[in-house]
Amino acid sequence: LVMIERAASGSLMNAFNYAEPGYAILLWVSGQLGFGVYGSNLVGSLIFTLGLFRYASTTQSPWIALLVAMPMLVIVVAMSANRQAVAIGVLLWLIAKWDTTSVVKRILGILAAALFHVSALFFLVFAMADMSFRKDVKLIMTGLLVALLFIIFQWSGHLEYYDQLYIRGKTEMMESEGALYHIFFNAGPALLYLFLPNIQRSRLFPNDLHRNMALLAIVLIPGALMFSTASSRISLYLFPVSMSVLSAMPILFLSSKEQGFLRYLLSVFLVFVLYIWIIFANNSPAYVPYKNMLFTPHSELQLCCR
Repeated sequence: LVMIERAASGSLMNAFNYAEPGYAILLWVSGQLGFGVYGSNLVGSLIFTLGLFRYASTTQSPWIALLVAMPMLVIVVAMSANRQAVAIGVLLWLIAKWDTTSVVKRILGILAAALFHVSALFFLVFAMADMSFRKDVKLIMTGLLVALLFIIFQWSGHLEYYDQLYIRGKTEMMESEGALYHIFFNAGPALLYLFLPNIQRSRLFPNDLHRNMALLAIVLIPGALMFSTASSRISLYLFPVSMSVLSAMPILFLSSKEQGFLRYLLSVFLVFVLYIWIIFANNSPAYVPYKNMLFTPHSELQLCCR
C-alpha cells in the first residue's frame, strides 16, 4: 500500500525508485488511472493465475495440481507477496513450456519475471544447468553466472537490501517461524527423488528442471535453520515440484480404486493444511474474512496512506 502511494504520487521515473521496473510501471499506471492498489492487484493476479493454470494443465492431474497450489501458493503467497507472485506466474508459464523452449527464450522469460521481482534471476542457474554442455563446462559457466548475478545485485543495491532484510540485518520480525513447514511443502515431495526407483522417479519428475528444483528444495531444509526467511522465499519458486509430484502420485497405483482413494486422501490433507494455517498462522487474521471489493462499502476502500 505504501509502495503504490509513493510510486503513483510522482513521475514514472520516480516510480522506479520504489519497485522493479515492471511492477513500478504497473503501480504507476494503476495509480494514474485512479484504480490504486486494486488495479495493480487485479493485473498481477491475472498474470499469476494464467501461469498457474498453464502449468497445472501440463501435470498428470491438473485439478490435483491446482488443489496442491491452493493453500500455500495461492492463498498464503499470492494474496500477500504481490510482486513475487507475478514473477512466479511468469515462471510457471515458462516452466510449462520448458522442454519446447529455446535457451534464449528461457533466459528472456526469466528476465521478464525479474522485472517484477529481481529474486527471479536465480532461476538463470536452472537454465544454465539444463544446457547441453559437459558437466565441467556447465560448472564453470554456472560459477560465472553466480558471480555476474552477485555484481548485478551489488550494483542495483538489492544485495544490501536482501542482506539487511533476510541475513545479517534480520530482526525478530523477519524470522519466519513457519519457514521449515513452508519448505517441507516442496521438500517433502522432493525427497521421493532420492528413494524411488528410476521408472517411478521419471513419472514424478518429468525433466531435468524438475529434478534440479527438487534437489534445491532438499538443500533448503538445512538452509531454513540458518536463514529461515531467505530459504522460505526461494522455496516459493519451487512449487512446481509439489504440484508435479503430488498430482502424479496416483498413477503409481494400477487400480483405479487405489488411485481414487489416494486422490481423496490428498484432497483431505490439503484442506487440512489450509485449515491449520488459518487457525494458527500469525498473519491469518488478515485473511478472515477476506473481503471482495465489489461488495465492500466505498468508504472502506481507501486503505492507505498519506
